[in-house]
Formats: sequence, structure tokens, C-alpha cells
Amino acid sequence: MAVKSVEISDSCTLQKEREILRELEQRPYILRCYGEEFTDEKNGDMVYNLLLEYASGGTLAEVVKNSNNAALSELEIRRYTKSILRGLNYIHENGYVHLVLI
Repeated sequence: MAVKSVEISDSCTLQKEREILRELEQRPYILRCYGEEFTDEKNGDMVYNLLLEYASGGTLAEVVKNSNNAALSELEIRRYTKSILRGLNYIHENGYVHLVLI
């Protein structure tokens, strides 16, 4: 399981993400959202936690970085591209646009 955490005062975006993931759940190319919880930190801050499916393979950037400068095979590139495009297509069909804020 992976957890995204943010102070409750900044949690609006993460709560919106949970709502969207609820609508998109149960699809092979979309990470599952298991729920949410609120925790009290030792310093008294309230934290919002979004509980997500853990992507054990990491990000595509990590896969490329960990390949030790070896090129991915054409088959691997096709597989990753196909999976990404299927996920994006499903998201778009449901009226959403994917955006990654780095």
C-alpha cells in the first residue's frame, strides 16, 4: 500500500483525487484507492492520508533510470506505451484529463 499525506489545510486537491479515483476504480490501468484516514501528528497538526494501491514496479522514469543506461527493448516500450495509452483513454472517456504536477 502507498500513502499520500498532506496537512488537512492543504488537502483539497488530494480529496478531489480520491473522488475521481472512486469513479474510475476497478480498471486494470488505474491504481486503486483503498480509502482515506486522518491522523494527528505529534506537533498537533491534522494530516489527511490517501491510501492507494502500491505500484511495485515504480514509475516509468525509475524503470529507465534503473536500467543502467541499457535501452529498453522494443517489446518493453510497446508494453509500457500500450498500458499508458489505455489508462489515459479510459480517463478521457470519463471526462477527465490527467495532469502530473512535478
